[in-house]
Amino acid sequence: MKKIIAMFAAVVLSTTAVFADFSAGARAGVGINFFEFDDDIASFGDPKVKCGFTAAVFADIDIPVVEGLVFQPELVFARHVFALDEGVEIEITSNTLDLPLLLGYKIKAGDSFTIMPFKGCLE
Repeated sequence: MKKIIAMFAAVVLSTTAVFADFSAGARAGVGINFFEFDDDIASFGDPKVKCGFTAAVFADIDIPVVEGLVFQPELVFARHVFALDEGVEIEITSNTLDLPLLLGYKIKAGDSFTIMPFKGCLE
């Protein structure tokens, strides 16, 4: 994991030397996990609602070739928790590390408001 974070930081820092405008940030959130089962599996126990979380760091890099075009690489960590109650609670945790690569366009909507739709791939 340390290698992935170091690689992400190296890509972002080397990209800033090529492109003019750069900003970075972080975000976090809570995810409520709801699971539904077929009738066969539901007989094993009642699924419980559990909370997970998401944390991400990202960079917005303006591409000077087209006015308003933005490249946004992200590194996203998410934890999903699943539980069944069969008399004894069974809990399964899933951790994921994603690297979405987004391409967006800044649409000015006034002096202090910008709309940025993105399209990208997740690998």
